[in-house]
Amino acid sequence: MKLFILCAALFGMLYANEPSALDSTIRTTASLQQTANLVLEVGDRDDVARKTIAHAEALGGYFLDWDEWSVTLHVPANALPGYLLSLDSLGHKVEQSYSTDDLGAQLQNLQASIDSRRKLLDEYFTMVKSSTVAQMQTVERAIVDLIAQLERDEGRLRLLQSKVDEAQVQVSFRFQDRTLPTPTGESPFAWINRLNLVEHRESFR
Repeated sequence: MKLFILCAALFGMLYANEPSALDSTIRTTASLQQTANLVLEVGDRDDVARKTIAHAEALGGYFLDWDEWSVTLHVPANALPGYLLSLDSLGHKVEQSYSTDDLGAQLQNLQASIDSRRKLLDEYFTMVKSSTVAQMQTVERAIVDLIAQLERDEGRLRLLQSKVDEAQVQVSFRFQDRTLPTPTGESPFAWINRLNLVEHRESFR
C-alpha cells in the first residue's frame, strides 16, 4: 500500500503543472534548429571575443565554449538575425554559413508518446482501485516503470525544444592583414608634395 501512495504522489507531480509551459511551447509551429558559422577578421581577437559574448548576453544568450580562435554561443532563436548583424561592427566578415534542421517529427513523436503513456497511467490508477492485493503489486510495479519512462521522454522533449528555442552560433577569428602600404613616393602631407625637393636638396650642396 505504501508503494501505491508513493506512485500516487509521483503521478500528482507529473500532472501538477498541466497545462505546463512545455506543453504550450511544444505545440507551436516553430520546429527548426538553427546553426550559424562565421569568420571575422579582427585586430584584437580577445577584445572581439568578449564583445561577441556581451552582445549575446544582452539578448538573453550565453557562451558554451571559448578557445583561442573561436567562440561558440547560444542566442534566442528569434534574435539570431539581429545578433548576426551586430557582429558586422566588430570585424570584417569574410565567411558566413547558415543551416537548419527540422525537428518537428521528433517533437511530435515524443509528445505523442508522452500523451499515450499518461493515458495508460490513468488506466493503471483506475485498475488499482478495483485490484486484489496480489494484482495491486503487479500494477504498482507497472506504474513505477511507466513513470520512469515518462520522465525520460519528457527530458528528451525538453532537450529537443531547447534546440529549437536557442540558435547556435560559432564565431571564428582571423588576424587582419596589416601589410604596410606600397611606397608611392608621395607624402600624406600635400604641402610636402608641392615642394621641389630635388631643387632644395641641390641648394644644400
